Order: sequence, then structure tokens, then C-alpha cells
Amino acid sequence: MGNEVFEKHIIDEDSEIASLIKDGLMDTYFSLYNKDHFNSDIGKHEIAENVFLRYNQAIRHILPWVSRHIDLKPAKVIEIGCGTGCSTAAFAHIVEQIDGYDIDESAILGAQKRMEVFGFKNCSFYLIQAENLIMNLLKNNSDGADLILLFAVLEHMTPDECINTIKTCWRFLRPNGLLVVTETPNRLTYSDKHTSLLPFFQMLPYDLCLKYYHNSPRDVFVESMERNVAKKSIKDATLRLNRWGRGISYHEFEIALGDAYKNNLVAQGFEAEILLWFAVTKEEELLRMFMEDLKLEIPIGFTRECLNLIYKKSNSTNEDCRVPEIQYSTDLKNDSIRENYELKLKERKILIESKKAEIREKDRIINSLLRDKELIYSSWSYRIGNYLLQPFRFIQSSIQQGKMVK
Repeated sequence: MGNEVFEKHIIDEDSEIASLIKDGLMDTYFSLYNKDHFNSDIGKHEIAENVFLRYNQAIRHILPWVSRHIDLKPAKVIEIGCGTGCSTAAFAHIVEQIDGYDIDESAILGAQKRMEVFGFKNCSFYLIQAENLIMNLLKNNSDGADLILLFAVLEHMTPDECINTIKTCWRFLRPNGLLVVTETPNRLTYSDKHTSLLPFFQMLPYDLCLKYYHNSPRDVFVESMERNVAKKSIKDATLRLNRWGRGISYHEFEIALGDAYKNNLVAQGFEAEILLWFAVTKEEELLRMFMEDLKLEIPIGFTRECLNLIYKKSNSTNEDCRVPEIQYSTDLKNDSIRENYELKLKERKILIESKKAEIREKDRIINSLLRDKELIYSSWSYRIGNYLLQPFRFIQSSIQQGKMVK
């Protein structure tokens, strides 16, 4: 399925459809927000993200990426944590049916408004509680799904919720079905770019996070945590921290899927569609080199700052589950990629010059030996000795040929 099939569904910020979606979200998802919030840069970005940015990202990157591994047209899709339906709408253009689940009622209402604007009839939404996910899937999707989408959702769950969600999704996939995990922050990175905007924050244990969060430059996060830490129990404050978002990594997948977390992985976030979205960073390179040095048998996809993974339910072919070579984006406008490229280029130039020096030294030695040989061959002692040895050489040659002169 060519990219032009997806690109035609892109919406512009100033389009009528974007305006209608915004109105629908303001009446639902954003209805309880302080109106002054939307005058700030953060508020404006939040609106743009929910109206068209995430939707367009799904159209440009996720749909063509997933379509490498499955025929989307007849697919029945489940999205866990659908939010306001950005990615749900993107998939609804192509797939036969998509069902969205979320724990936020205002988000579900916003998603329904979005589908009304698009005129989709192949979407259903269900408001659930996290602990009732399995029960709701059994009720509404007892025949399973061809694809289950977890778009920027696992990081908002508690560790138990995350592991149980992965297990449940794997259980409900049909044979050859796909589990798609995308735009999920990796816990094994130095910087928390998702929630606190602090270095090393997501590596801290929960109790230390609740003592350190106030150092975050993100005011809205600090204010939210202050309200919960001051008024509620540690358990409630910890849950609030989870709902804001904590990175995950291979540990949750290994616990939930066992060996399948490696063997059934068919895409790891180094594919062209994802590299155009998330370029490789220095932090990722450092983590990858660390894992290689220790010879850790961890899929390379878990070195990315943002996890974008596809698992295939059935036993995959060797080609499907191979560990991909890292492909760097050809777009060198990104500073980190340019710096990495220039560093590698410099290292290669140094290596080439070193090899050239070795070759020059070997040439010098060979030429020196040749000059010495010429001097030996041209000397009188060599010539006389060579003349005297001629009869013996003739006899030796005759013996070897079986023609001994009698």
C-alpha cells in the first residue's frame, strides 16, 4: 500500500475539518480546562496536538509502517487508551472496524465528536476502568482482533496495569495478529522528555520522585503533583505520577510475553517511517554501545528514546524476527545526526590516513630490499659463485626429471 493512499487523509491546521474538530474537543475534552491555559504556548500546543498533529503523525508514520506487516483493509482493530481518537481516526480511514477503549470520559466524548466530523461509521468507543479491561474485551471483542494499538498509553499506567495490558492484548490477538506499541518513552534514557523534563527523573524510585518533582521546570506538572502530594495519600500521589507518564522498557515486555518479547518482534523503530519521525540521538547511540559491549541479548529497539515496536502473534520467520541494522536518517538537518555523521566521517579519515602511512612504510621496506638484491646480483663474488654452481644445478635438474646423464 503506497504512501499516497495515506497522505491524502492529512488535514491542515487551517482547514474546516480541523476547526470543527477543535470545536468538538473544546465542548468535551477541554471543557473543564481554565480558559487562560489556552493562551499559553503549552496550551496552544496541546490543542494543536489533539486537533491535528497526532492524527497527521499516525497518517504519515504509523499507517505505512504497520502496513508492511498486515493488510489493513479487512483488519479488525482495537485501540487501548484511544484518548480523543487521533490515531483511531487515522486507522478508521483504512480498516474495516476499530474499537477504542479509555478510562477518561471526556476523552471518549471528544473521540466521538471527532468521528462525527469525519463521518465514520466503523468506530465504537467504550469507557472502562483499568481493572475491567479483560471483562470489557470479552464482552465487546470476544472474537479477538487482527491488530491491537497502544499509542502513547503504556507510560500512563502503573507497572501492574502495563504488564497486564500487554498480556491481555497478546491473548486477544488472532493468529498472525499484530501488537503495535508506539510513541512510548523509554525508561532507560538519561532525560525525561515526556513528563518532568528533568535528567534521570524516570530512573528514580517512586518515593524519591515524590520528593524531587518540584525541581521540574514544567509548572503545570509541579502544581498537579503538589495538589496530590499535599491532599492525598502516597498511593494516590504515586498513581497521579503514573497518570502523568513514566517511561517503560523491555522489563515489562519480558515479564508479560516471555521469550516472545524477543522472538516475535518484527519492527523495532529503525524503519524509514519511524526514523523520519524520531531521528537517532546521541543518548540512544550510547545505550546501544553499552548493550553491545556487555553482549546483552536485548532487542535493539529498546535502545530508542521513544519505543516504536511491532509484535506478531504467530511464530515469525527468521527474516521477521532478525535484529535490524541501524539505518540513519538521510536527513542531516537534525543536529545530533549531523554531529554523529561528522564524527564517524572524521574517524574514518583518520583510519584511512593511518592505513596510507602503513602502506608507505611497507613500500619503503620492499624498495629497500629490492635495492639490496640488485647490489648482491651485480657483485663479482655473486657472479663467480653462480658460474661455478651451474654444473651442479644441471645435474640436480636432470635427476629430478629422470634424465641422468650416463
